[in-house]
Amino acid sequence: MKDISIIIPVYKNPHLLEQLINKLASRLSEKGEIIVIADEPNQETLEILNRYASVIKHFINKKRKGKVHALNFGAKKAEGNILLFLDADVKIEDDNFVEKIIEEIEDTSILDVKIKVITDSLLSRLVNIDYYNMNLSSKLSSRFNTRFGLNGICFAIKREVFFKLKGFRKTITEDVDFGMRASIADIDMKHSNNLELYTQSPNTWKEWYTQRKRWAIGGSICILDHLKYILLKPKIWVPILIMAYPSLIYILIATVLPDHIIYKLISLFLSFLVFALPVSIISPILFAFSFGIVMAKVAFLTFITFVIWSAFILFGYKKLRWGDIKFYDLPIYYFIYSMMWLLMSYLFFIKVCTARIRKKEIELEEWIT
Repeated sequence: MKDISIIIPVYKNPHLLEQLINKLASRLSEKGEIIVIADEPNQETLEILNRYASVIKHFINKKRKGKVHALNFGAKKAEGNILLFLDADVKIEDDNFVEKIIEEIEDTSILDVKIKVITDSLLSRLVNIDYYNMNLSSKLSSRFNTRFGLNGICFAIKREVFFKLKGFRKTITEDVDFGMRASIADIDMKHSNNLELYTQSPNTWKEWYTQRKRWAIGGSICILDHLKYILLKPKIWVPILIMAYPSLIYILIATVLPDHIIYKLISLFLSFLVFALPVSIISPILFAFSFGIVMAKVAFLTFITFVIWSAFILFGYKKLRWGDIKFYDLPIYYFIYSMMWLLMSYLFFIKVCTARIRKKEIELEEWIT
């Protein structure tokens, strides 16, 4: 029996595969193994697999069978006491990554790590904010030993626990479903503060939409499948929901905070501006507010919630050294990106609920479960 088996599912041609195998193989002892399961690999991927045939086990499916099949198949072929599931499009910088996984999982059954995004564009920086929110969600969930899903990009699990949970189910977001089932089974989980890796974001907005459509539909299915369990954990899912969709902060404050308190705050805010800003700047603001108290309330709450959220993000980025962020990324994320993601999630949730009522299955053309 080996200490660890690293299971990597591959579809067609992941650009970072050779770099990843080379990094892992250079530090892996005889007590570890790398297993690659390739669906419909192109010629370049086949050449990579053949080049590293002496240090990896690889299995090829000429016809695509899907990620769930690849992960479960790899687990059955694995000989390690620890199973490390790893996407092919990731970058690991820590030379001792595998050794640290083995060390940190000793006192837990499931271990996940910090996942950041390789930031080389506006879209990648916006997606990196998403992953920052996911990291905080994982840390919060770990404190309560509750997990509303795992991030399938990378997590480790003890072999006996994986098979106790009967592996991954055939569902669109198998990692989210697996994490929920582990929580329901009261499996202990830990979020590592010391381990991190980098993943690629979608290259285009079209790819982003396709990915988020899959996440929204798959996540909605998981919510309905485990609804009773989720509703019993409001202390967890409420803050996680707000972190995932920061636009909800405005809705929450507008709903909870009484109007008379909001109007008092507006008055104090305007009084401060009158004394703090020159007339040329304050005049247009007062003119805009003069159109109506409702408009004043909306403008004030929008401004305040955005400032609070931005300060929270900038502080966290600096403290955790999360990566590159530009000031104009914040309003784009808060007012556009987050709203788009919230709207998509809502519409696809309604679609999934409707399909459940009509007892119809939802399938994605670009995804095989």
